[in-house]
Amino acid sequence: MAEQVEKLLESLKGIIGVKAVSEECRETIGKTEARSEHGSFLPIYNLGIRTILKKDEVWVILKDGTFRPPPRPTVYLVEELLTGEVPAGQDLRVEDKIFRILGEEVLPHNKNVPANARRIGEGFVFFPERRSNPKTPSYFLIPPIEFQELEERREQLHIRNVWSVSPSALTDQYIRNTLGFPHDDAYATILIGYDRT
Repeated sequence: MAEQVEKLLESLKGIIGVKAVSEECRETIGKTEARSEHGSFLPIYNLGIRTILKKDEVWVILKDGTFRPPPRPTVYLVEELLTGEVPAGQDLRVEDKIFRILGEEVLPHNKNVPANARRIGEGFVFFPERRSNPKTPSYFLIPPIEFQELEERREQLHIRNVWSVSPSALTDQYIRNTLGFPHDDAYATILIGYDRT
């Protein structure tokens, strides 16, 4: 199945390179991403990386600007909820965790911003009225994102729980150095992980 996945990924528009990620590489990616989070000026947590690194198989793709845009925001400002409910459209659910969305990335192809949102530059909006309590910790969250091209063929490929995520700049550099991808700002890396059925 891995061969079929690799061929499918290589066939996608905008894909420059595809490489499987070894166990040793996975371990270093996890440590590098944690180091990047701790060195960040703002609190940030890449839940997507942690989710993907636990999968049966992990791949890295190198893409250019012609690759399709993400299906939803790739960065959120959140509060993690331990109990309680969140109004529809204000929650983000990842596995067994629920987050209240306080802000989110505005994708270039989706400029519909709610009237009550406050813009932070061109690429992010904030919803101050959603904040439950100033003492409740909030942080930037990078969630796992669906990867539709594999998800649509999961039965044929015998895979499930397909996710993707962008790594930090530090992890991206490690990936490029380790897997031999070019250091060209016109390209970006994405990690993809799934379980076998």
